[in-house]
Formats: sequence, C-alpha cells, structure tokens
Amino acid sequence: PPGTNKGSTLRRLVDVLAISPDDVLVAGDTLNDLSMYEAGFKGVCVGESELALLEATRDRVRAFHARHTGCGGILEAIVHFNFIGEAGLAAASRSLNQTGKSELVMVYHRLPYEEAYEDGKLIRRRHGSPNGILPTLLSFFGGGRKGSWVAWSVHEPKRGEFETHTRVEPRKYPELTCARVPLSKQEVDIFYKRFSKE
Repeated sequence: PPGTNKGSTLRRLVDVLAISPDDVLVAGDTLNDLSMYEAGFKGVCVGESELALLEATRDRVRAFHARHTGCGGILEAIVHFNFIGEAGLAAASRSLNQTGKSELVMVYHRLPYEEAYEDGKLIRRRHGSPNGILPTLLSFFGGGRKGSWVAWSVHEPKRGEFETHTRVEPRKYPELTCARVPLSKQEVDIFYKRFSKE
C-alpha cells in the first residue's frame, strides 16, 4: 500500500509488540533500507554498503557505519550502541579472526543419528538408510577430522535436562561432536508443517 515501507512497517511492529524503540537495532546495506533509519531507530550500515545509503545516513547520529560486512558489522554496532554488558563487551573484543577447534562445521536440519525413546530412556542409533544424504555428509568427518554437527532436536522438559553436546559413533568419528539445539514440538510443527510449506 502507498506509504508502506520497511521503516513504517517496523515502527508499527514495535508499537504492536510494545518494545522500546531504543531496544531496536536496524541493519542494512542498500538505499532500499533507508526508511528504517528515517523511522528513528538506531541503525548500522554494514561494511561494503551502497555508497548512496552511506551518503544518506552520514550525518545521522543514530546511524553507525561499520567496517565489517554482514553479521560482523552488526556485532560492531551492538558494541557501539552498548546493547550488551561487560561480559558481552569482553567477548566482542576478541579477534574476529579467532577460530574454534573444528576443521569443519556442518549445520543441517537433521541430526546425524536417529533418536527414540525406549522404556522411557532416550536412545540414539544410526539412521536406517546406508546410502542417503546423512552417511554422505558424515563421511566428511572420517579419518579423524575434527568437527561439529549442529542440528535441532525436540526437547520435552518433562523428560529431564536437555543434552546439548553428544558424540557421534565415537569409533568411526572420534573427533565429531553433535551440538543439539533444543526446540519444542510446537516450534518444529510450526516450521515444518506450516512455515516451510508456504
């Protein structure tokens, strides 16, 4: 509709959710994003933004021009606008080039094993298909390659604490750790049965 843009839409959303505008950070890299900065929010133009956006926001007090692209620029702005406390500042001040111990990180929508409850106890077993995508992806961790596999798993609080890190066939993949992200059954249903189908 006429008069509708990213800025006005975000302003309405903030009002509906009753969020303080000072708790909102907008990010952009093209002139198409300018309306968000004009709506009065704190904002970051991430590294390598279009020159037109940089020019249009140059004199805006609440607009920060980051050096890093993408998420790196957003992290710079989070520190710049003091969205985080002392512990967050210390973490953010570490080198962005600092790497973890993994040689390979796999982010996938399925765990590298099947989970099932038997007699009230959670068990993990190999997936049934020996020739599917999962064995192919797992093969990248063969030969002792250090790595992490990130995937969601349904968490039911009534069944006890959620285990965030597990091993995956330790004899075959001795250096592979699975990082499980807890989702409720409702969250999984919303995403897989509704959102991803639309």
